[in-house]
Amino acid sequence: MTSLQPPVAARRPISTTLHGTTLTDDFAWLRDKHSPEVLAYLAAENAYTAAAMAGTEPLQQQLYDEVLSHIQEDDDSVPYRIGDWLYWSRTRKGLQYVTHLRRAAAEPSAPEQVLLDVNLLALKDGVAQPFMAIG
Repeated sequence: MTSLQPPVAARRPISTTLHGTTLTDDFAWLRDKHSPEVLAYLAAENAYTAAAMAGTEPLQQQLYDEVLSHIQEDDDSVPYRIGDWLYWSRTRKGLQYVTHLRRAAAEPSAPEQVLLDVNLLALKDGVAQPFMAIG
């Protein structure tokens, strides 16, 4: 039986000088998330992880369920005021990401306005993607 070996990322030093200090990053090439080489390396990492974790799926599900049982999935943050508006965020059960909202501060019965629904941004061809970041 052969032991499982993780993929090893190639070291390709790239140096940058900032304010007179030279910094070297051996793995800067991994930042190019559209590079076929980076995608192949990530696929190899994922395959290694799947093989190394094989057989632990029931435990993973048990741990996930345990963590989820301690999270309030339906929640609104405390509103904060900026100018004439109240701003807050909302999470909903079954959705992975937050929705940012606002409402006119002077009108408590005014309808809320959705400023940004990250759940909608995470959709690609109608399917939620496994990771979405805003920044």
